[in-house]
Amino acid sequence: IVEAGKGYKDGGRKGEARREIFLLNNACYLLAQLGSAPENKTIGEGSDCESDSFVLTDSWFTSMLNSMIDKAYRGYVRNSFEVLRSYLTEVDAGKFKYQSGNLLSLDSGRQLKSRFGGFADALQEMHEYSGGLRIWSSPWLDKIQQDGLAVIDEYTVFFDKYSRYQFSKKKQEEYLRYPPMVARSIIEGLFKQEGKGETE
Repeated sequence: IVEAGKGYKDGGRKGEARREIFLLNNACYLLAQLGSAPENKTIGEGSDCESDSFVLTDSWFTSMLNSMIDKAYRGYVRNSFEVLRSYLTEVDAGKFKYQSGNLLSLDSGRQLKSRFGGFADALQEMHEYSGGLRIWSSPWLDKIQQDGLAVIDEYTVFFDKYSRYQFSKKKQEEYLRYPPMVARSIIEGLFKQEGKGETE
């Protein structure tokens, strides 16, 4: 599984994120297929290994898979939601300067442009590279979506606080193209589309 997952490493953040989903899905699949089902044969010292269906009971096996799942989960969060969160740092609005009317000066405006623009681009990228993928384990799908929605809650506070400032003369709508409700719907739809589950 790990060797097969290395094929995703050449695509930057996109490749890394897809690789983590590949590893998570495959590790969950093995854990479900081989680590349970008590009606199947058990492989251990002195057991009959001729059956096509069996259970691995050694603790190292389940520990290895659980470790792989946790590492893949943390890797995906690092390459997606933590990237989004990095753009939600506070800005001291008390130090904003204006060039005319309500329009912020270039220096003040850049502070908000970099944050709103960076968040929007990262969210769009994440939506694109996650399109068509599925996470087959419902508990892990729920956990990943909860992490994503927690970031959207932070984004909502950020958006409500700073979107009222006019920081761009011509492209304000472009920077604010993902209001919180739209961003939330994107996160809620992740990994539920009809498509492959990255298990091949």
